[in-house]
Amino acid sequence: MPITDLSVLDTKVGAEGEFAPPALVTTKEGYSAWLREKYTEDRGFAQAMAIAARRALGKSMFATPPVIKGPYAQTLKTELRLLDEHLRKPRPI
Repeated sequence: MPITDLSVLDTKVGAEGEFAPPALVTTKEGYSAWLREKYTEDRGFAQAMAIAARRALGKSMFATPPVIKGPYAQTLKTELRLLDEHLRKPRPI
């Protein structure tokens, strides 16, 4: 399994990294849909996204928050917050 650098999350089309969308993505809504689809289909990405969410929200005591940049930076921040809320919801046993 390759190591994913979560110190910089670039949302620019064509940028390096897991959070850079393909050229097909041209809107904030499209970026959100792409992230959710990739999260559902790729377990490695889902794990990286969950870790990025904790780091971005300052909930990791071992890592600094990542730099989130690019045209969909605010959309990514929102999606990471929503994911963290979803993962932290109490579930019945």
